Amino acid sequence: FMSLSSWVRREVDAQEPGGVGSPPLPGLTGRPSGGGRPEDLGFQEGVHEVGTWAPGRDGGALASFGALRASPQIELRTTRVLLIRNLLRAMLLPTSLLVMLVVVCWRVADGIFITAIPILATQELGWSSAEYAGWYSNASFVAAVCGIFLGPFIDRRGARSFLILGLLGLTLVYGALALSSAWWHLGPVWIIGLFTSQLMAQVTVVAAIALHMNLCWARIAATQFALYMAWTNLCRALGAKTYGELSPYLEMGQEVWLMAGLALFGALLVLPLRLESHRKRLQALKGEAETADPLADIPARF
Repeated sequence: FMSLSSWVRREVDAQEPGGVGSPPLPGLTGRPSGGGRPEDLGFQEGVHEVGTWAPGRDGGALASFGALRASPQIELRTTRVLLIRNLLRAMLLPTSLLVMLVVVCWRVADGIFITAIPILATQELGWSSAEYAGWYSNASFVAAVCGIFLGPFIDRRGARSFLILGLLGLTLVYGALALSSAWWHLGPVWIIGLFTSQLMAQVTVVAAIALHMNLCWARIAATQFALYMAWTNLCRALGAKTYGELSPYLEMGQEVWLMAGLALFGALLVLPLRLESHRKRLQALKGEAETADPLADIPARF
């Protein structure tokens, strides 16, 4: 824009001896004939300098008034449009869509777990709600502490490997719990099931967070990561809703088999996932954005 403005000023000065102070040129529209203020043309103070010349309807030109600036409202709208477009381009990449489908399987199973298991445990074992909450909170605390030490191992082995490990672990835990339905009246069965399921769930959560970070495009990373996390929560709520709709049609223990099947399907979906190809696609998006977007360096903000 700066080069266009400088060129126009030279052209106007060459055509009009009076330069900037000369009377308006033919074809001038949108300003009173006696005024030369930028405000009369609808310009406001802003951030980025824009060109100050435009052809008139009859071939004339608009004389330069100096540094006219784009409206902040226009700039903000442009930035939002670019942000939404870039988010769609990044999140609709094949690897991103595959991971989002994995999240559907994993979190729907988790939503069924948090809804169905308390009912099964209290009905079959005779625990009160307070007793179940106590054991569940203890299992969650132990799993969270173990999750703190997973970071170095994920850095060494990769988030993909640990995500597969976590989902396969959940499959085994849910399958074992379903197979042991004849012993559901025994407390140790539920206690072991709670601790092992929460441990595998913690492995899956930490690996999924690391994997989502690797999927993000640096230019929009904060917003993209926030949307991924919102998607995981939405899928968990969907799982709880799904169990509420299906529970009248399920026999005792079938919901646990459903959880195992979803976790296994999610693990199988992770197998073809390759982050290297995703990074190449992000690099291509970056190159296209730098070439095509005149406002590529404007930071995204609301």
